[in-house]
Amino acid sequence: MFWTVFGVRETERVQEKNYTWDKKGNRETFSVAWYINKDMDRLSYLLFNVKMKGFIETTENGKEGELNVEIAGVMRTEYPQDNMWERTIFYEMARVFWHKVFYNDKREKYMEICREISTNFTKELKSFFNLLPKSG
Repeated sequence: MFWTVFGVRETERVQEKNYTWDKKGNRETFSVAWYINKDMDRLSYLLFNVKMKGFIETTENGKEGELNVEIAGVMRTEYPQDNMWERTIFYEMARVFWHKVFYNDKREKYMEICREISTNFTKELKSFFNLLPKSG
């Protein structure tokens, strides 16, 4: 799902923060959290913080449970300051001009992609788990 939705390989850009799974009787509880990093270009990347927790119970009607998902996505742009030129006021003025005139539109597109990925991830989870809302 990481490749199809986020476009990243889980062995390269997905970092597991938390994973717990507990089984007591006919009830299983779980909690999982990941950081997902998607590079957009050499300056900008998307960072997603995904948390899932819930439970599954075996009942006479089959398996039922609850799943809570939180996804927070941010777009970050980092300008390197690795050498003396990149630390000068002249470079900073040129960078700010370039950012406002040329790069800001690209950042807006990246933010829209971030929103789309978050929405698609939620839709894929619902489809994957065959989730139905509670009735009643």
